[in-house]
Amino acid sequence: MSTTPDLAAAPKPSLGQPAPMESPLKRIPFTKATEERIGWLSTWMMVAAILELIAGAANVVTMFVPKFNLSHGLSAVLSILIGVWLLQAAGAFKKVVTSDTADQMYLVQGFSKLRLVFLLKSVLIIIMLAFVCAMVLIVMAVGLIQGMNR
Repeated sequence: MSTTPDLAAAPKPSLGQPAPMESPLKRIPFTKATEERIGWLSTWMMVAAILELIAGAANVVTMFVPKFNLSHGLSAVLSILIGVWLLQAAGAFKKVVTSDTADQMYLVQGFSKLRLVFLLKSVLIIIMLAFVCAMVLIVMAVGLIQGMNR
């Protein structure tokens, strides 16, 4: 009787389906220096998150002073979202350093929250650049029209 595994009996993912996931790593053997870096990353992400939350709170307050300003409200929502996501990512990275139970899962959680932060900031930058390009085109068009009327 053969002791080799039967490869034909193993389930194979179909073309459109993901491969079955292996069990996540509970303990990733980081060096002490790497764990310290991850700990510092977590600490500074916490500082950045607190600053974002303070900025969001300040925008909520200034949204109504001296009169209602919707742009401050939008800025408050975005700052609070980024702050919360950074807090969640910082907490996940801190768990990588302080626990030995689910390092891979905590890393995935942390990177997922960071992905949301960078995705939101990227979308905001693209929107801002689109507005700048639109303003440049409008100014050029107005200048061209005024130049033709002289």
